[in-house]
Amino acid sequence: MLQEIDGVVYDVTEVQTSVQTAIIRTHHCFARKLVIEGNSTVSMNTELELRVKLYTWQDALITDEQKEAKVQISDQETVLNLVSGEAVFDFISETVGVFKISVVASNCDEAVFEVTVNE
Repeated sequence: MLQEIDGVVYDVTEVQTSVQTAIIRTHHCFARKLVIEGNSTVSMNTELELRVKLYTWQDALITDEQKEAKVQISDQETVLNLVSGEAVFDFISETVGVFKISVVASNCDEAVFEVTVNE
């Protein structure tokens, strides 16, 4: 059984012994998660618009919340302000390769997205 307590979703298990019943809670996920949406391929020196959205752990879009999130691409980091549960940023690269983009925010599951840059 899953149970949400203070922004965290736990997997709850009851273990019965002859003496007592123990309730075991293990972290399942946060109650909120970030998702990155956009194309996963782009040409060099071409802007790629990516959108970060805030969802509940049950995949419902959250539109009534403001949140600060950090975007990390390679060794570069920038801050996004999610307004009404979303924000947009542009990715551009002068080199060919596969780039891992991660977005983190407090009390949210991290979003990870890969972009392949071609010539």
